[in-house]
Amino acid sequence: MPRPPKPYFKKQTKRWVCTIDGKRITLGKTKDEADKKFYELMAAGTTRFDLKTVRSICSAYGEFLEANRSEATYDQQMRRISDFAHAVPKALKCTDLKPHRISKWADAHKKWGPTTRADAIKYVQQVFAWAERQGIIDNNPVKHVDKPRRLRRDVHYSADQYEQILSHTDREFGDFLEFAWYTGGRPQEVRTLESRQIIRTGNFAFVEFEIKKSKGQTDRRTIMLCDEALQIFDHYAAKNKTGPIFRNSQGNPFTKDSIGQRLRRIRDKVGFRVILYGARHSYATNAILNDVDPITLAHLMGHKDLSMVAKVYSHAGANLGHLAKNAQHAAVPLTEGPAKDVAKNKNAA
Repeated sequence: MPRPPKPYFKKQTKRWVCTIDGKRITLGKTKDEADKKFYELMAAGTTRFDLKTVRSICSAYGEFLEANRSEATYDQQMRRISDFAHAVPKALKCTDLKPHRISKWADAHKKWGPTTRADAIKYVQQVFAWAERQGIIDNNPVKHVDKPRRLRRDVHYSADQYEQILSHTDREFGDFLEFAWYTGGRPQEVRTLESRQIIRTGNFAFVEFEIKKSKGQTDRRTIMLCDEALQIFDHYAAKNKTGPIFRNSQGNPFTKDSIGQRLRRIRDKVGFRVILYGARHSYATNAILNDVDPITLAHLMGHKDLSMVAKVYSHAGANLGHLAKNAQHAAVPLTEGPAKDVAKNKNAA
């Protein structure tokens, strides 16, 4: 049975709101104001809560996300879900929703790449999969939607390529990209980093994310700062003591969309794909080539297992010098056999 509407506090806007018929209504700044306006709406009888329209289910799912997922996850998914909800007719019923409508909506966003479109479709599908599990609808009408093929994110750059990327940036964005190169942090981690998160102890420093802001929300995420990264951090932390330290020349924090737009412009100039995850994968590749063991690297990058690090070996595998060196380390000389003379000569040398 659908839940009746009720007032709830929206942290992002610092307002009390309620959702009725798929429409979010602002009630006021205080709980008393919100209760008064809410009961006036109910008494007027001008609206009726009905979880049968596409918009109303999207709003209900938004409430679920806000209560049960991190703020970053909520913002990331609801940005696409809200866009879809406002792209369909207000009175469209779930029973009338067809997969082609989602495909048409995603394809209409010409600036979205295939990966963004695939993610956006996935987020909308999750809305109705959740509604089916909750018993709000009998069947998920968009269980099967053709998605564009996602581009692989395991892009990595040589130091020369990254220098080429940096040559097309201003000071603020260039330092932001350099910090990502020196730390291997996830794009969201670097973008939302705040000055209060640094911890200095002995001869080293690191930044630490709260559990609720760490990926998976099970353990605190730690990013170690090398000397170059620490210098960049201190410079911007001194300028921006609260909120994200990395900001554009106008003093506004970098957003996911603004970063993507900047990198697309750089891509057009350098002639190869430019994504922020490339800095993270380059960090991993360089660490392996510099003999950082996989277990240590997994901890540095915030992974619980070695699966991601194993993927990076595909990049290291292209470096024949690295393979030759490690092949020699892996081979233990024998005292008998055709190669014994080689081993003896080496020991003699």
